[in-house]
Formats: sequence, structure tokens, C-alpha cells
Amino acid sequence: MISLVSLLAATLVSLQCCHSASTLIDSKNLLENTLQPNALPPKRKSLKPFVSIVGAPPERARLPRGAHAELACAAVGHPAPRLRWLRNGEPVDDYEESANEIVSAHPSSIAEVRSALVLRAAAAGDVFSCVARAGARERVASTTVLVEEAGDELSALQALLQRATAPIPTYSYAEAFQNMGTSLVLPCRAFSYSGTRVRWAVNGVEVTQSPNMRVLPSGDLLISSLDFSDMGNYSCTVENLYGETTVSTFVYPLKVKD
Repeated sequence: MISLVSLLAATLVSLQCCHSASTLIDSKNLLENTLQPNALPPKRKSLKPFVSIVGAPPERARLPRGAHAELACAAVGHPAPRLRWLRNGEPVDDYEESANEIVSAHPSSIAEVRSALVLRAAAAGDVFSCVARAGARERVASTTVLVEEAGDELSALQALLQRATAPIPTYSYAEAFQNMGTSLVLPCRAFSYSGTRVRWAVNGVEVTQSPNMRVLPSGDLLISSLDFSDMGNYSCTVENLYGETTVSTFVYPLKVKD
């Protein structure tokens, strides 16, 4: 026969268990009520398009009559910016003929671009502008040219000496960051009074026949299906009868976001 004490004890234990279970259920419900149905994890912040001129040409440049001068410009941006030159607001024809062959930058790219304009003729007061554009964003830096007079014999001598020079780099990347699996074109343009030859090397090893690398007729290097193993220093050497010039680009393949 079950005693009253035993029954009471059993009842208390039962009530305590029920109360504990109820507390756990209530706590669980309280916890779940703080969650929103179909809640998605926060999106990663993406880099917004931007462009900035980091190496502007001088505000004024002197051009000896009969000789040439160089205007240099550099810009960084996302996507990789394109640099072009204007003369008094109009495209510089000689530059545009070669620059138009540059393949459009991939949307994921971030790059620092270097450009130089070789001035062979200008009128006093001409304004040359470096225009950097990335997406819909644009920056401009301008130079006013001052033409210096010189004697005919001196001008002829200067022109002759300048023709016998190594190629002058006019368009290249300093650094390039781009998503893996995409195609990246590394520009390598140079001005020369004579014919040129272009050679590319990766980390000191010359690029020959490669499954994913090809030197284009323009002299640019096309890297297909960019892989992390393609990271490194890419050097472009342009040579003519009088010497050679080398420019380097550091390439960093980016991991595609999940």
C-alpha cells in the first residue's frame, strides 16, 4: 500500500519535472521568436566603381620646336580605368589609333594604368588633357604647352638625336587585380621612330607557347582563364634598332566570392 508521503513525493517530483519541461519549452519558444522566418545572411560589401589620377602631368610643359616631349599620366580605378589624351578637347589621333585596340577591362578588375603622350608638334598654348575613365566615373588632368624657339640647325640636330632612341612606353599597367577564371589583357604599347619587337616574361621566364597565354598582334599579353598560379611579375620588353625598354606589371588573381 502506497503511503501518503510516497504519493506526495511522487506528485512533487512530477510537478517539478513538468515545470522544468515547461520552462525549457518557454525558453525555446522565446529563443525561436527572435529569429525571422527566411532570414538571409548579410551580403558582403562590394567595391564601388572609382577612378583617381595618381600621377598627373605637369600644369605646364616646355616643347623645344623641332624636338619631342613626353607627358606622363597614371590613374588607379575599378574597373581598370582607360586613359586617353585630348588636344584642346579633341582626341589625339596618333594616340587613338593604337589605344583603340585595347580590350575593355573586366568588371572585376582593379588596376593602376600608366600612359605617356609623345608630343612631336604643338602650338603655343595648346592644352593636352589626360582623361581617366572607369565605368561612368571620369577624372581629367591638363597641361598647357609652351613652345620654345630654337635655331634651325639646333632643331634639326635635336630631332635627329631623338629619333635614335629606344622605344618610349606609352601604355601599360603597373598592377592588376582580377577575378580568377576571367580573361585579362595586359597592355604594352610604346612609341618608336623605327620598327619594334615585343617580348614578355613571367617572373623572369620568357613567355613562349602556353595554353593560357598569348601575345597579341598589338603587343599586349592575353591571359585566358586566370588562375592563382598566374600570380606574379609580368615584364614587357620593347626593342628597336637603338635599344630596348622594359615595363613591369604585377598580377594578382582574386578569389571569386561565393
